[in-house]
Amino acid sequence: MLLISAGGSLYSPAYRSYLVHGVTPQQRPRLISAGNAAGNLGVALGPLVGALLLHYSAAMFAVATAIYTGLAVGHLLLPRERRDEDAPPVEPFRRMLSGLAVLPFAVTALSIYLYMQFYQYLSSYAQGRMATLLFGAAMMAYSLGLALAQPLLADRVGRMGYPTAMGIGFGCLAVGMVAFAGGTGLTVLVGVLTISVGNAVLFLKNDLAALAGSRRSATVVFGQQRLAAGVGACLSGVVGGTAYAAFERADVLPGFWLLVAAQCVLLPTLLLGVRRLILREPG
Repeated sequence: MLLISAGGSLYSPAYRSYLVHGVTPQQRPRLISAGNAAGNLGVALGPLVGALLLHYSAAMFAVATAIYTGLAVGHLLLPRERRDEDAPPVEPFRRMLSGLAVLPFAVTALSIYLYMQFYQYLSSYAQGRMATLLFGAAMMAYSLGLALAQPLLADRVGRMGYPTAMGIGFGCLAVGMVAFAGGTGLTVLVGVLTISVGNAVLFLKNDLAALAGSRRSATVVFGQQRLAAGVGACLSGVVGGTAYAAFERADVLPGFWLLVAAQCVLLPTLLLGVRRLILREPG
């Protein structure tokens, strides 16, 4: 699992920066959203294929290994790009956070922290509350919704102000979490679809704001965004997991989703408030 995570951390910034290499800021929303749509389409279809091989674990991992190996060989066969003489040198690792776009980094970490509460704990919560087939269909609809909505909204999101995108994204997250507290198949489905629309706006705007707010290369910016996502996911596992366990022991699990919904409203507001205070300070 650690090796797979490390591989994604290396590959994701590289291919995403390749998508926007040499394009104008106006073209970025469509290209980034197209790349994200391809990834979300894979997320939607992967579990379906995996379900067919669920009882044949050796075959499932053999297929996955063959796919990754084929991708690696395909990349090795790509023609090499000539390095320009005036290209910037490879920078040392210690400069990883140099030129960081602070607000997009913080909002991305917060977005992933709240989103992963849904992604990590909804499956446990749904057991006994809705049919497994319906839950699987809802999670597939989430990924397909992202794959469809983000390219359709790309240009509008690109022109949208960051606070507006945050309001839509975190607002949809809050509504979705409240819907989960209903505890029925219908409310869970409504919550999943609502979060899908909100994340389509918020995740894309986070990346666009990071690119616009940094002078570093796109590869470095996407690497910083990947780090922010890792921070958020880690907090979700530690903080969110502890909270979920506490609510589960108290047999009031719907309250967990109401707590997360409250965080979706309060934490972004607090973050923007702190930023305004910092900007007002002299010097």
